[in-house]
Amino acid sequence: MGHPSGAWYPWFRTGWVSRVGVVGGPVGEGWWYVHAEESGTLAVEMMKEIFAIHGVPHVVHADRGTSMTSKTVAALLADLEVTNSHSRPRVSNDNPYSESWFKTLKFAPVFPERFGSLADARSFMADFVEGYNHHHHHTGIGLNTPADVHYGLAAAKAAERAAVLGRVSLVSCAGSSL
Repeated sequence: MGHPSGAWYPWFRTGWVSRVGVVGGPVGEGWWYVHAEESGTLAVEMMKEIFAIHGVPHVVHADRGTSMTSKTVAALLADLEVTNSHSRPRVSNDNPYSESWFKTLKFAPVFPERFGSLADARSFMADFVEGYNHHHHHTGIGLNTPADVHYGLAAAKAAERAAVLGRVSLVSCAGSSL
């Protein structure tokens, strides 16, 4: 994500392999950071915060970016006895959930060509993650939002929809000439 001078803002995002949203973090449901630079130290800080909230996972799967392949990240994960897994070289679809999310972000009509500043990039991401997690309904999870699934609300929402559709169907049948 760049600004007019051509600089890019690295974006760190975490999620769980079985999830479609950006879950568990400082802004709404999004655990993400936008920084002026990318580094293993920043990645370790983010991981420590996430692990303190959600517990230490058995495996961390990441891309092969310099921060995620750094000795700093490797040392943290080794100390915590976490398996460190990386995408295969030149294989962009090893992490389909993250790739799909990133494509949704980049191709969203609201995604700007450039950000004016780091603060603009952070503000955009806060709004986008909030909308994605709480208002974007996914066909792959029964037209629920990621927040509905994460908080166990999906079954209740499905029952609510079925009840509404049942009422609509009864009204339609009562008004027809069958």
